[in-house]
Amino acid sequence: MERRVNQALTPVRLVERVKTREQIRAMQTAGKALACWMANMHQVLADGNMLSCTPSWVVKTFTEHLENSACYPIFQNARHRQTDETYGYPICVSVNNRVVHGIPTSDIAFEFGDIIKIDAGLGYKGMCVDMARTIVYGSSLSEIASRFATERQDIYLRMIESVKLATAAYSALAQATRVCRAGNTINSIATEIARAADLFGVHVIDSHAGHGIGTSLHELPTIPNRPGLIPSMEAVELVPGMTICLEPILTLGDGRVETLEDNWTIQTVDGTIAAHVEDTILITKEEPFILTSREAENAIPYW
Repeated sequence: MERRVNQALTPVRLVERVKTREQIRAMQTAGKALACWMANMHQVLADGNMLSCTPSWVVKTFTEHLENSACYPIFQNARHRQTDETYGYPICVSVNNRVVHGIPTSDIAFEFGDIIKIDAGLGYKGMCVDMARTIVYGSSLSEIASRFATERQDIYLRMIESVKLATAAYSALAQATRVCRAGNTINSIATEIARAADLFGVHVIDSHAGHGIGTSLHELPTIPNRPGLIPSMEAVELVPGMTICLEPILTLGDGRVETLEDNWTIQTVDGTIAAHVEDTILITKEEPFILTSREAENAIPYW
């Protein structure tokens, strides 16, 4: 769950954001649990061969996944920055032109070519992790795509567009993760995300950003997806022991967004589709360590 961009933020010292080894171990445990569920959802939705997959069904699987786990969902207590109301749901599911914070109560089944954004957070022993994935419904079924290419070109073209945008978002996340090294700055992350968007010919949505994470879902620093959005954050240096969430948010349109009447769901103004991906990253003295990974609990990062 991303943070809304606030251009009025002042420079901050982030030494206090360095986590202890015990805190990191807790984040590893939560990260592995979240990544395992997300990988399963990715496979099921990309396959597109289950009838009546809906946002409310996705919530049900998430709840069932946690039934015998010591980890717990953290989104339902997230508070709106303006109204102070709580979100009230364990995950967000945003479809097509819905960008982020989609309330997952719909029983409308996903359709082939839908671009689905699932955003979820877990806590364990007082520590938080945050993760999002973009999945194109039915995109892994090559035989269906081939049939649509001749029989239903409208669906085929929609799927091609969705896959292109999802690929751009994952590329942006990978490139931004690569520069998450001690000594680099927040600006280096923003630069890589913007560069990936330009390469694919898509646009960054400026209104929301990545963030620090730890004992709270949202901590400093705020991490914009394009240079120049938060000048006070650009020079903040990454130091070993920091934990941050990178979350590229991209669209095929001009990037303008609006909030629906539910006060949470963000959608594009021009109706174009959007993509949103996110990982929780630990800054180490060497390679960046992805905490929201199925392998996260199997290694002990050094920082």
